[in-house]
Amino acid sequence: MRRALPGGLFVRLVIRESDVRFTLIPLYLEGMATGRANSVEVISERGRIIGLWESGMPTREIALTTGVSQRSVQRWIKRFEEEGSLHTKPRSGRPRVTTPVDDARILNAVEDQPLTSAVHHTRNLHLPCHPCTTRRRIHEANIQCYIPATKENLTQQQRECRLGFALQYLQADHSFWNHVIFTDEKYFSSVEARARHCWRRGNTRYHEENIQERARSGRVGVNFWGWMWAEGPGELVSLSGRFTGKEYVKVLEDVLLPTVRCMAIPHPHPIIQVHDNSPVHTSNVVKKWLEQHPEIEAINWPPKGCDLNPIENLWAIMVRDWDVGEQRTCQAIETKAFDVWESIRRRPNICQNLVKCMPERINEVIYANGGWSSY
Repeated sequence: MRRALPGGLFVRLVIRESDVRFTLIPLYLEGMATGRANSVEVISERGRIIGLWESGMPTREIALTTGVSQRSVQRWIKRFEEEGSLHTKPRSGRPRVTTPVDDARILNAVEDQPLTSAVHHTRNLHLPCHPCTTRRRIHEANIQCYIPATKENLTQQQRECRLGFALQYLQADHSFWNHVIFTDEKYFSSVEARARHCWRRGNTRYHEENIQERARSGRVGVNFWGWMWAEGPGELVSLSGRFTGKEYVKVLEDVLLPTVRCMAIPHPHPIIQVHDNSPVHTSNVVKKWLEQHPEIEAINWPPKGCDLNPIENLWAIMVRDWDVGEQRTCQAIETKAFDVWESIRRRPNICQNLVKCMPERINEVIYANGGWSSY
């Protein structure tokens, strides 16, 4: 039996001997109280009471079956008979401190200044309420507070260069990017580079188990150079001393060429390489070496193009759980870096996914008019 109830409810009763089954489908209604009073769980429980009552069960047995007092059972049955509704009526409650005009001013201020706190908005707008109220008004508009993304400031010239690069490679599909060699340098330190999350109870912030200790003195670090492509990570080498253009040429000559030919791009296919515009990569000695090796085609990468280079995300994966232990030595850092690099080699889908999103990175830069992408 299916019965329509006023107030946007449908109760379907299925009676088999002493077993009563029903399905209650609540619909959205205007003018009803909000919150738990009209939640799906509460309305379903009230619908169960009505279903049992319509099946002929006495109110005393309904109260024992549902765990609700007999008086409440009788009240909801009476409400249903008189009004045909199982919803809680709206109550006056405490009047809102802010007016609709104040609410609109709050939302406009948040949209104009999203990096400003609710305390600042409350004081700046001279609102007659506590900052917690201002924060609730913002939440009511489905606007939540998050940690902002940190990016470098882009000049207009840099934006134009990034946009020009994105438009140039807009038509490049996965078949092109899958054969590109992405290279970069990374500095790994003996100290963890990022803060961890901490689940703790209130007023226990400075308990010993909740403190992330950092050793500022005695910190050591090692520079690395590596390359990757769509099929996985390539070669990773540590760099000693100052990294200059001459040192970079040695890396290209002794590491990049032989390993790429062996692991990725066989001869005589050209090697399409990506490196950023650091002074080392754009030095005269490097330019001269690239001219002498036409088999290497270096892409004219835009300035501030770290979000377009997938190897930057590979470095981030490596330092996600970075911890070299108590041995704060260069040897320990090298061992840790090589171990993590080899573990990623056993999961080639990581690099595949990073390179696969290159068209999306390009499109996001165009959509942002040369601004940052989400990568």
